[in-house]
Amino acid sequence: MMSKVLVFGSSGFIGSSTACELLSKGYDVLGCDIEEPTRCTDFNHKTIDVTNYTSVQSIVNKFQPDYIYNFSAIIRTEECRLNSLRANDVNIKGMYNILESCKFVPRLQRLFFPSTVHVYTDTTTTCVEKTTPHMNDPLHLYPASKLICEQLVRSYNLLYGIPYTIFRYGIAYGIGGHHDAVTSVFISKVLNGDSVEIHGNNRRSFMYVTDHVAANIACINESAKNTTINLEGPTNVTMRELLELIMSITEKKVDVIQKEGRVCDYIGCSVSNEHARNTIGWRPRVSLADGIKKMLYG
Repeated sequence: MMSKVLVFGSSGFIGSSTACELLSKGYDVLGCDIEEPTRCTDFNHKTIDVTNYTSVQSIVNKFQPDYIYNFSAIIRTEECRLNSLRANDVNIKGMYNILESCKFVPRLQRLFFPSTVHVYTDTTTTCVEKTTPHMNDPLHLYPASKLICEQLVRSYNLLYGIPYTIFRYGIAYGIGGHHDAVTSVFISKVLNGDSVEIHGNNRRSFMYVTDHVAANIACINESAKNTTINLEGPTNVTMRELLELIMSITEKKVDVIQKEGRVCDYIGCSVSNEHARNTIGWRPRVSLADGIKKMLYG
């Protein structure tokens, strides 16, 4: 009998890619999202708002999944800042609604929750999963909401025995990604010959979306049960270095306008993938250069 997988946020970039890969591997997949899927439409879909507990509880109780992934989130930091109430409703209340619904699914083998490496604030050491995020340091609403949800997931495991895996993701990019993601914006501007604004001197380790998907599915293994796993990209670069890489690949040059950093921007930390290697045998396979080439040339 096929295992049943319920995917919340199945119309998003990582969610839709994961749902399609699960389907291709023989899982019975039901996608739930407030928006209709456009990237992949092969799996069954239900229109659900995760902020509505009755709707969430109804679909979870009816489908009785073996596994649940929750990709539902407001991920853009500026959107979180400008619409903080909606962001907290989706990111925190949505997670709470799913957790509460899980109490009534005795067959549930795992709840998967994507957090973010942005919870780390220590820029002087390499951060591992047991590194305690600096709780007294100010955080943007987005990583703050993820930390709150991490604790909710662990609390429901402690009190109700709900098994979980928490991912701390690096930034996703790739074909079909968000048009306003920095990789997409830089590529578009370079191809059009437009000048590029760089704010501050932030660093990122971008991860191609297929590496996210591979890790998401590898974590079904029992070795990943009730643990937190960093999933970070292979190369740590500044935004200027990212832009220079794109210009080198396209053999095009554009003007760079350096500006002050934005308030509460994630500066960027060194994050270890060692636990992922030891636990699920995962490491990122797509180099940054190869990922940019895929976006440019398919």
